[in-house]
Amino acid sequence: MGSLLRKTGGLSIMSDTFTSSIFKQSFQRLFLKSADGSLAMGFNATLEVQTSRELKVCGMIGLCASLQKKAAVVSETEIGVGGTNAWKLCSLTPTTTTSLYFEVVQQPNQAAQQGGRGVIQFVTHYQHASGQYRLRVTTAARKYETELHLKIMLY
Repeated sequence: MGSLLRKTGGLSIMSDTFTSSIFKQSFQRLFLKSADGSLAMGFNATLEVQTSRELKVCGMIGLCASLQKKAAVVSETEIGVGGTNAWKLCSLTPTTTTSLYFEVVQQPNQAAQQGGRGVIQFVTHYQHASGQYRLRVTTAARKYETELHLKIMLY
């Protein structure tokens, strides 16, 4: 069951009855509504990452499953769910957190001479609780550091 929960973003509630207070509170928290009255969550999400040529994607840690999409931006080094630059996230909520890891494939000295920044683009596609399909694209530029791996938290 643990593997199922990790790959789908599901949850498990340890309770002896459906009438216990812990079950009721957990169930109510799961179905919180946003200001417009719809559920505060998205469904059937995919996250794809594109990078500039100086960076490669090592992997993702979080409640996700690999879409096994091979691209030039995928690193040989795997961290978490790696070997791809696209993942499936079955649900997104305001508390969904994942970590993405990147590898600098050019030496920082060489990269610094060529501008010193790596560009990362996050493309998120999901179905909103209202039924609309939404596409969110976020592009970030990051200065090179002496560390080999960069860690970016998505909230």
